Amino acid sequence: MASHTSADVYLCCVKQDEELCKFLCTKLTDEGFTVCQNYLAKGLERGQALLEAKAVLVVLSSDATSSKSLSDEVCLAYISDKPIFPVTAEDYKSLESALNFSMKLIIAKLNWSFFPVDDGGSFKDDNVIVLISSVKKALSHNRKEYHSQRTSTEVPTSLVHELTTTDSKEASIVPPTFNAWRERVRLSKKEKNINLADFWESNFPDKAEVPWQDFRAIFIETYKERILAQIPEDKMSWVLNLIYGEILQLKKTFTKKDYINFCGGSNELQGDPNRFYHRLMDYARGKIAMAGVFNMDSTLRLTAINNLGQFKTVAVLSSLQSLLSDKDANTRAVAAIALGKTETRNHRVIKKLIKTLKDDDRMVREAACLSLGHLKSTEAIPHVVNVWRNDIISNVRSAALTALRLMDSPEAKEAIRVTQVLDEEVEQLKRSMVMRH
Repeated sequence: MASHTSADVYLCCVKQDEELCKFLCTKLTDEGFTVCQNYLAKGLERGQALLEAKAVLVVLSSDATSSKSLSDEVCLAYISDKPIFPVTAEDYKSLESALNFSMKLIIAKLNWSFFPVDDGGSFKDDNVIVLISSVKKALSHNRKEYHSQRTSTEVPTSLVHELTTTDSKEASIVPPTFNAWRERVRLSKKEKNINLADFWESNFPDKAEVPWQDFRAIFIETYKERILAQIPEDKMSWVLNLIYGEILQLKKTFTKKDYINFCGGSNELQGDPNRFYHRLMDYARGKIAMAGVFNMDSTLRLTAINNLGQFKTVAVLSSLQSLLSDKDANTRAVAAIALGKTETRNHRVIKKLIKTLKDDDRMVREAACLSLGHLKSTEAIPHVVNVWRNDIISNVRSAALTALRLMDSPEAKEAIRVTQVLDEEVEQLKRSMVMRH
């Protein structure tokens, strides 16, 4: 096994699939790839090895579908934008039905490679050449071509406004990851080469806005079959709630401007009449992957948090902000900590962390204080000072004071000085009143 610091491919499998993993490892190393096998790494080393690898092969089987750690690794691979290659020795249809919601949504539509066992008990290698070729392309030409579409390694041109606008109330926008982009590349010739009308233009020509209920009805009619091919029917409402709650921000009307912004800009509408649908499913995958990685039960949560600086894409930032409103207080606290780890001082991030200072859970308030302190946000100083002076929990007040000291700015130092002076004067007043009585 190669040192994880130099691995080209991270092989992700459960112990029961060790033989197929060894078979694939041999084929990959014969082609000159360095490989890290997950079951040979331990604890936090697994997550670090995955993050440092260039591509991820996921070995799926009936045993693997019930593995929490393997699901966590797939989620981490997705949010860290690794090319993912599912492989299996089993029948796809029976295996697909056993995939949990997150795994099915993330990997079901990728290109799978099949290595069934022959009569002699050996894995057939008919598909090795195709798999090797795909991995090579992902590590070289395709990867470069994908990144050439971005203004940097983080933000696509059409989405730059999302991280720079200071007063925008638009919903967070998730750009396509490498794996989502690869799916877009596989659009049919009909979609790529024929100038078909976009979904909005086809259904709402010449309209600047439409009622949400009208948009919802036509969207379901058009895309329900496609969506249900990827997720269980009982999750359909979850997908629709993503549109209404996170794209529309609970507004009763859907404007064309919001629609275009979510699709990535008017130029992005050309050439793909189903751009909105594709973007929505990308968003759903990112949402599921982020929730999986940052869940308190995730085996790779600490690894993800400690390495957020490596993949602070718009998708990650957007999903973390969304998790600040999660029903689970532990998830909200982790999201607050993680946003501080990204070192992103964007106005929207700061604003949401400031709002989190009023969370009902004391751990969430502590996390928000410390993250704002780590981000050295002068904008947050009066809000953190208010927590320091007024929060009923001493640990939260201590976290607020620590945050002000971390900011280490003239404004923060002055706020500390003034508060300490006031505290001393109040104490003196209390003592004098006691002496009088």
